[in-house]
Amino acid sequence: MTPSGYELSKYKKIAACSALVSTVGSVVYFYYKMEQSLNAIINTNVLDIDKKRPDYIYLKYSIYKESLAEIKHSQTYDKNWINIFINPLGKWWKSLKHSVAWRLLEVAKSDDKHQRMKAIHQLARIDHLKDWDFQHLAQQCNATSAVSLARNNCDLRWFLPPRAERAVRQPKSLIYELRDQIAALQPNKCVNFFHGTVLNKFNILKGFEYDDQWHPLDKCKVSKQETEFLKQCLEVLIHLTKEADVVRTLINERTLETLMEVQKLFHKNLEMKFLLAKVISNMSLVACDDFFVTGWVGILAEWSRNPDLRVQVTAAKALNNMDHDDNIRCTYPSRIYPLHPKTQLKRRPDVDIVFVHGLLGGVFVTWRQKDRDYPDELGLYDTILYDEEELISTQPAKKPKTILSDIATNELIATLNTSGELNSDWEVVFPDCPLYSKNDSFNGPYSIIGDKWKNDDRSEEYTYCWPMDWLPFDCPNLRIIGINYETALTEWQAKHTCTCEKGRGTLKNRSDELMKSLADAGLGKDRPIVWVGHSMGGLLIKEIIVQAMNDSNEDIKKLALNTRGILFLGTPHKGSSVAKLKQHIQFLLSPTIEVKELEENGSFLLSLHDKFVDYLHEMNEKVNIVSVVEGSPTMLTSFKFPIRIVTQESAKLQFGDFYVLNVDHLGLSKPNTQQSFLYQRLLMVIKDVLVAYAKENTVQMEHDDDCEPREPH
Repeated sequence: MTPSGYELSKYKKIAACSALVSTVGSVVYFYYKMEQSLNAIINTNVLDIDKKRPDYIYLKYSIYKESLAEIKHSQTYDKNWINIFINPLGKWWKSLKHSVAWRLLEVAKSDDKHQRMKAIHQLARIDHLKDWDFQHLAQQCNATSAVSLARNNCDLRWFLPPRAERAVRQPKSLIYELRDQIAALQPNKCVNFFHGTVLNKFNILKGFEYDDQWHPLDKCKVSKQETEFLKQCLEVLIHLTKEADVVRTLINERTLETLMEVQKLFHKNLEMKFLLAKVISNMSLVACDDFFVTGWVGILAEWSRNPDLRVQVTAAKALNNMDHDDNIRCTYPSRIYPLHPKTQLKRRPDVDIVFVHGLLGGVFVTWRQKDRDYPDELGLYDTILYDEEELISTQPAKKPKTILSDIATNELIATLNTSGELNSDWEVVFPDCPLYSKNDSFNGPYSIIGDKWKNDDRSEEYTYCWPMDWLPFDCPNLRIIGINYETALTEWQAKHTCTCEKGRGTLKNRSDELMKSLADAGLGKDRPIVWVGHSMGGLLIKEIIVQAMNDSNEDIKKLALNTRGILFLGTPHKGSSVAKLKQHIQFLLSPTIEVKELEENGSFLLSLHDKFVDYLHEMNEKVNIVSVVEGSPTMLTSFKFPIRIVTQESAKLQFGDFYVLNVDHLGLSKPNTQQSFLYQRLLMVIKDVLVAYAKENTVQMEHDDDCEPREPH
């Protein structure tokens, strides 16, 4: 007799239950045997050591009360029938944004540079995540991604804070470490010099017992003597870190961590920030991962947005040196500063503009805007109203037909004091309009209507670096580089200079060092160069070009071959009377080499001038030359009387345009506003160079096409 269908299904259920029971039993038995095996190897009782003692989380009553109120509010909010539909959508959207960020971060760490940069640009725009989301993402970043994010103005929450952010080390401990880290560079002549002049000068470590404990930041006090010693240690490191081998040794000695502790001590001191930024920018030429691990990438990202120009530019320079994903991968050694752009480039620049300061100048000093003082700014005591035909001529300017009267002066001052603006009844003639011109190639503007003087001027806010703040708006897609070098009038001022620097102040030695650094920065690669040199800076430009023209290195030779424009501002091509004046009292002042080289009609300057003229002939008038000289004497504090630093005869070249401006020597590098003659003339040089270089490349391409062999028909 065969069983029915009901009985068969019953047997199947019983069999399935039996199989399930046997499987569960097998798993339990296997777990039991595995636990016995583990217990035989590891004593798991140590894991129960805290089970006898309960853990408590203590909350303030106010926090507890606020938390209950938030929970109650959220529960009431969730009961609203509208939020039944909105809440799930909002949670889904937040989850989606978070997951997108994680996925982009994974792409940002890929090997494909194109995909990597697309992801970085998207990540840099994210600012909607919570703080903990950024913290989680920051922990997954690598050094390359972090540097790229920093150079794309990302949210600063992308970077983890330094270790023990609110705790610091004792200042004497940091001094002790820096002294030992510098001593680890032996044998080194520079270290020997600084040990004798700086590092052994202070006795603040006598009787000190090394302390590596952490202390609360708000309770740590730094004495004036400790601050001065740490400052001098940083200045020593700025000099030493120009050598790659020195940097590698310091990184192995954990100097980056010590410098981070110094940064935490002086996080509100701009001068110490600038010195630290200079040290880090020198060291950034060697490594990248070490800066990321020690937290320096995040600090540099913050400093690159600092209002202080020195800290901002130097920090951006360090980040650029670490960045391997920039479209124009280049490095900026010491003395070379990228003024624009400070972020990653999306395409190659059309032209390189290089600014070189003169004697006693600096990249953060020479190129500032003319000081804002209304009477001097408008030239109320010497401003003149010219006829349009007499504004520019080949002869010295005639006597002005109209001079502002005392009544007009008082009225203008009263207008400025009450409203701060001028109306259309006024016309302002800028003090830097030319008094003399060799050529009639530029016709203003030399004045501006009163109501436009302030309203339409982008330089309404005072700028400490007009090349960086003005030029990018008027000439987009260019790169601006500033050269910085130290000079002194007397040997007394240079007495703390390392022995390795003595004798290096000549134009030849300086240009030899700078042209190699400029080649490393990719200056003039496949694009034209426009130089702007003030005073001795113009002589340095000439020496760089002359040396580069005869160099066997193709990258260095491009510095000369791709030069298309030079603006000489008060450059003493045949020397300056100041150097001669110095010679009369050299027994008191002991002038430096750079001052001696500026002697009028000196053999070196005349020889350099002849070589430069030969270069211009060889370039076949491809270089646009503009020379400008002061028309007013300069009041030098060291002499207490006005003196003509560069004469017209010394500043004039037989090439290009020549102008005499109604400013002193120092004012040649400081335009009043963007409507001033000086700035407008530079804009014309840049635009003319771009047009001429484009035509030159077009002709070259057509010539190359004509030279290609054609297949016979």
